[in-house]
Amino acid sequence: MKPAMIISGANGQVGSFLAKYFYGRGYPLILLYHKRNDRLQELMNAPLVHCEAVELEDPALVRQAIERGVEALKTIPGYLIHTASQRSYDALPLSGSDPEVWQAIFNSNLKGSYNLLRISLPYFEQTKFGRIVVFGSDITRSGLPMGSAYSAAKAALVNIVKSVAREVGGSNILINAISPGPIDTDLSTDYTGDYLQFRKEYFEKHKQACPTHKLVSKEEIRNMIDVLISAQNENITGEEIFINGGNR
Repeated sequence: MKPAMIISGANGQVGSFLAKYFYGRGYPLILLYHKRNDRLQELMNAPLVHCEAVELEDPALVRQAIERGVEALKTIPGYLIHTASQRSYDALPLSGSDPEVWQAIFNSNLKGSYNLLRISLPYFEQTKFGRIVVFGSDITRSGLPMGSAYSAAKAALVNIVKSVAREVGGSNILINAISPGPIDTDLSTDYTGDYLQFRKEYFEKHKQACPTHKLVSKEEIRNMIDVLISAQNENITGEEIFINGGNR
């Protein structure tokens, strides 16, 4: 049996797409989601799949969820695909932001990522094999007006990736960040009101600015993940890989 794959944010549009793809490829899956699981219904009771709602900011809950997944699947993790994130839903300039909201968005992104890595890495170190893909964002290069908390957290996360790559590379554990531009998803199923409009305008500005005039497809992301988690990948680690239509 293959090592298990942990996917965070598994009910998101990208996370659920990847979950269904890797299930079809025969990977045992530990699928972590926040509250909603509507996009995972066909996998909820599937063989070799463990689905669990978890608050990633709570290390005890993350550890329990992964341990229960390992027990249920009878195989330990060898892969982690971390897609979960909390966007800057207030859409305000830093000078007009609420300090508590700003800190909550930053913490949600960074603490959850830290917990997942800290708890999953010992499994990889035990078997001397691990492939980790963390989702950054192309805003680590450009910044994000009206979203400084999210932008700051993603930049910090990418530097964690670079640090961890140097710590564990000798154990055949490779970790990389994929930093996409706006991904072609159905915004209206996740957002409403002013924030939905903000997201639509942001996506349109990206299409006008980038050389390809296209959003990033989920298939492109899947193809890159396939390369990064392959056993044939022995030296790509600590990288931030941008997929954003050539936007700078």
